[in-house]
Amino acid sequence: MSPRPFPVRELTQEYLREILHYNPRTGKWRWIKPIDVKTKPGDRAGGFDPMGYTQISIHKKRYRGHRLAFLYMLGYWPVEVDHKGKKTDDRWHMIREATRSQNLVNIGKRIGNKSGFKGVYRSRNRKRWCATIRIGGKNVFLGTYDTPEKAHKIYFQTAKKHYGEFARA
Repeated sequence: MSPRPFPVRELTQEYLREILHYNPRTGKWRWIKPIDVKTKPGDRAGGFDPMGYTQISIHKKRYRGHRLAFLYMLGYWPVEVDHKGKKTDDRWHMIREATRSQNLVNIGKRIGNKSGFKGVYRSRNRKRWCATIRIGGKNVFLGTYDTPEKAHKIYFQTAKKHYGEFARA
C-alpha cells in the first residue's frame, strides 16, 4: 500500500485557512492548497448536496459551507447555523448562529401544507382554521379562526414574540 501523498489533519481554523479561502462577501470557497490529486489552487471548492446546501469534501469527509464559514471566521463549530434567506446563500451576513428552535421556526411552510399558510390547518369539522406553533419543544394551540389569513396573522405575531428576527411567515 502506498503512502498518502496528502496527509490528513484535524480540521481546525488554522488548517482550514491553509487549504481554503472563504470570501465572506460572496460566500464562495476556493482551494488554496491541493488536498488531493483532483484539486488545484484557485479551483472553486464544493458543490450542492441533495438538500441544496453548499457541501465541501475535505479528506473524504463532507462539510456544509455555512458551518465551515463559522470555523473559518470565528474559529469554532456552532451547534446550529441558520440562513437568513436561501440555504444556498453562504455570505457571512446571511448566516447566523441559532438554537434548534430558532432554526426550525425559520423554515417555510411544509410541502404537504393545504392552507397555504405556515402554522395553519383546517379544523376537523372543516368549518374553521386553526393556528398552532411549537414553543419550547411543545405544540401550542393558538385558537380557531374564520379565515386562514386570520389564523396565520396570530401564528406570525406569536412567532415574532417568541423568536424575534428568526420568525418567518
